[in-house]
Amino acid sequence: ENFILGTTMANLGYLQSKSYGFTVAQYSEYDNARLQRSAPHAWLVESTFEDLYYGFYCYEAEDVAIVDNVYRNNVVYGIDPHDYSSRLLIANNEVYGTREKHGIIISREVNNSWIVGNRSYDNGLSGIVLDRQSSNNVVANNVSYDNQGDGIGLYESPDNLLWGNRLMNNLRNGIRVRNSSNVNVYHNVAVLNGTWGIYGQLKDLSATDRNFKEDFYSYEVSMNVVGGELASNASGPLSTDNPAYIAIYDVGMRFPRSDVGIHFEGVLGKYQMQIFDALRNQGRAVFIEPKAVVSGQVTQAEN
Repeated sequence: ENFILGTTMANLGYLQSKSYGFTVAQYSEYDNARLQRSAPHAWLVESTFEDLYYGFYCYEAEDVAIVDNVYRNNVVYGIDPHDYSSRLLIANNEVYGTREKHGIIISREVNNSWIVGNRSYDNGLSGIVLDRQSSNNVVANNVSYDNQGDGIGLYESPDNLLWGNRLMNNLRNGIRVRNSSNVNVYHNVAVLNGTWGIYGQLKDLSATDRNFKEDFYSYEVSMNVVGGELASNASGPLSTDNPAYIAIYDVGMRFPRSDVGIHFEGVLGKYQMQIFDALRNQGRAVFIEPKAVVSGQVTQAEN
C-alpha cells in the first residue's frame, strides 16, 4: 500500500523493470505464490511528479487512485498503468511535456477503470491511449490538445466508452480507433486536428515483434458515434477502414479545411450523399454494416 499526499518527486527512475520512478508492482510469480499477498494499491493525491523516467507505473495493481496531481516533463510516459491492473481512477490530473511518448496510457488488460477530467497536452506522442486489450473503461470529460500524436488513441482495445472529451490541435487525429470493436464515442468534440476528427483503422501487426499469445487482438473496427462536433480537422470529420459496423447519429460536422468540403473516404465515401441526407435533412441515424469485401471494395452494405 502506498499513500502519497502533497508531495513532490523528481529526477528518479531508469530503464530497468519496475525501476521506472514511482512504481506500484506485484511480487514475482514465485514470491507471490509463497507470500499470498493481495494485489498492491495506492492513492496519489495533490502531488507533483517531474522528470521521472515514468511518472507513474503499476503492474497487477487494483483500486489505485491518481487524483489532482501534476505530471510534467517526464521522460517516457506521464501516467502508465500496466499489465492486468483494474479498477483505477485517474482523475483531474494535469499531464504535460512528456518527452518521448504519451501523456496518459493504460496498457495490457487494464480494465474496469475511469480516466476522467484530465488535461493532457504538449506530449511527445498522444494525449491519452488505451492499449493491448484494455477494456470496459470510461474515458470522459478529458481535454487533450497540442500533442504530437492523437488526442485519444485506442489500440487493440475493444468495449470502451469515450464521452464528452475535447480533442484540439493534435498533430494527428482527434480520436484514433485501431483494431478495436464496440467502441462508443459519445458527445466528443474534435477540432483543428492534423488529420481526421475520428479515424477507424485496421492494421495488420503480423510484421511486428508482438507476442500474439500474450497480446492477442482482433483485426476489426466497429463503433457508435453519437453527438458532439467534428469541426475543421485537416483531412475531414470522420474516416474508417472497412468496419464490422459503424453507427452515426446527430454528429456536427462543420468548417471543413479541405478544398473539397466535408467529405468521407472508404466505406463512408461510397454512401456519402445518403449519409448526409439521413443525418442533416432527415435527422435520422445511419448504420453501415459491410457484408463482403473483394479486393478492398465493399460489394454490399446496409444503411
